[in-house]
Amino acid sequence: RSKKNDNAGVLARKEVAKLLEKGKDELARIKVEQIIRDDYYMESMELMEMYLNLMIARFGLIESVKHCDLGIQEAITTVVWATPRMQGDVSELKTIKTLVQSRYGRDFVG
Repeated sequence: RSKKNDNAGVLARKEVAKLLEKGKDELARIKVEQIIRDDYYMESMELMEMYLNLMIARFGLIESVKHCDLGIQEAITTVVWATPRMQGDVSELKTIKTLVQSRYGRDFVG
């Protein structure tokens, strides 16, 4: 995680504390829900980075084998599944999904 995101989390938590002090429980609840969503999103981005690094490391295998090897299948299918959910922030995922589809076929990508 970046220091910038950690600092933003600390500031958001302080904001929640201030809202609770002022008796604005509903606004604090909404803010907490946003903090949780942001945390989950950051964790999912870190997981995507790990899977993409695995795909890079196994690029020779991807290039040389016509079917998706079980050792990288989880990484590839996760990246494909996450593409429509994250392509707004990482536009390159669409290109990766297209390349995977051309390599393994439309049925693999689903």
